[in-house]
Amino acid sequence: MQVFDNFLPENEFRPVQQAFLSEDFPWFYNPRVIAGQTNPNLYQMCHSFYMNWEWQSQYRNLVAPVLNRLDILNPLRIKANLTFKMDDNYESGWHHDYEAAGKIQDHNTAIFYVTTSNGPTLFEDSKVECVENRLVLFKNKDKHCGTYATDAKERVVINFNFLSP
Repeated sequence: MQVFDNFLPENEFRPVQQAFLSEDFPWFYNPRVIAGQTNPNLYQMCHSFYMNWEWQSQYRNLVAPVLNRLDILNPLRIKANLTFKMDDNYESGWHHDYEAAGKIQDHNTAIFYVTTSNGPTLFEDSKVECVENRLVLFKNKDKHCGTYATDAKERVVINFNFLSP
């Protein structure tokens, strides 16, 4: 696992952050955070940028600055997640981001943090704090778990699943 702080230059990061936090950005309700979720009170808003080998969003320019800095041969899925302040740091559940044909795929995953909150991403042997403009890069076979924030109105991250050369 690698963690990169100040992943984007400030002049590229702020417009991305402002767009995601704008009242005009289209978020879509997802009644579950992960497949097999056991807590029915956890939900999120999502925006799918890339899935099933094609672009899904007209807002792909928002993920371009991150894509331009990652060593990507081929994207598999790119999705933004928005969760809201809760009364506890509820865990979303341990998972792998991307499976195909019921198998865990051997590729890279990156989580880009758009906002800062006390909702870290947990890994089996560590955790990464949710700090704006931070990127964590890891293998998809490494299970992780998102958490809800208790100190900020929202927690926004972008997940990138991709093949590297």
